[in-house]
Amino acid sequence: MKNNTPDQSAEFTVSAFQRTSILIICFLLYMINFMDRQVLSAVLEPMKIDLGFSDTQAGILQTAFFLKDYKTVAVTDEQGEKTGFWSTVVLLFKIPSLRWVYFGYAMHMAMVFAFAAWGAAFVMRAQGVTEAKAGMILGITALAGIIGTPIGGVIADLWQKKNRKGRTFTPILASSGAAVLLFLALILDLKGPGLALIAIYGIFAVIGIPAVNSISQDVVNPGLKGIAWGMAGVIMMIFGAAWSPSAVGIISDVLGGGAWGLKAAMMALCLLGFVACFCFWKGSSHYPEDMEKVQGFVLESEQ
Repeated sequence: MKNNTPDQSAEFTVSAFQRTSILIICFLLYMINFMDRQVLSAVLEPMKIDLGFSDTQAGILQTAFFLKDYKTVAVTDEQGEKTGFWSTVVLLFKIPSLRWVYFGYAMHMAMVFAFAAWGAAFVMRAQGVTEAKAGMILGITALAGIIGTPIGGVIADLWQKKNRKGRTFTPILASSGAAVLLFLALILDLKGPGLALIAIYGIFAVIGIPAVNSISQDVVNPGLKGIAWGMAGVIMMIFGAAWSPSAVGIISDVLGGGAWGLKAAMMALCLLGFVACFCFWKGSSHYPEDMEKVQGFVLESEQ
């Protein structure tokens, strides 16, 4: 990593075929990863009944299931010097726009994963259907998400061309829309119009993710791009997706459990969507300036 000044080094480039191949492979891996995370939610309700768990205990089980795949490691640079995880966190959190976007992403995914973890159980309780039928109903949300991700990328790019803060506005649209749609769908018990609303929610739940990923790359120098993207996932999980299933379980038990307890708990966590909007809005005020600070840096191939 060097500043963009004339020298004998060659700029690191990749072909269109390489870019496309990497994109397809990463997309497929990410899709499989997301599908793997939903396995427990599909069987949560019958397993909870068989084991005699309360909603609180089932929520804690979901949290443990998510966190098992995360660990921290030290990074060794070309000079052999190690940078610890927390040192990297401090470095990245000095970038204002990135800091706010990280927490906005965490709040958004706390709302999304609360429903992902408990949605099937709620459908079984509210509609009295089997786990197979509940899985099919929730599958509509997953299919909509496949459409929503590329749509979000297109929206973010077009918005950025019209406004230097446009990319940060996309997750604001996503979080506000997802919060409202999920709230209304839950009121309707995901029946009739509620089923249509939850399908549209599936699109809004993910349209902000491409923008978040791009922002993490826009405001750091080339040497930090990989860790900046990875940190978005870590912060999202630790401060959002990991604890929200437990929170839903606790709130549900406090309210008496059953379909009503789960509904009220997930509706309460819809408020996190608007907290996410505030964080993304705060990040947008720093985004153009943070991008300017890293302009002129390029990756160079070794000679």
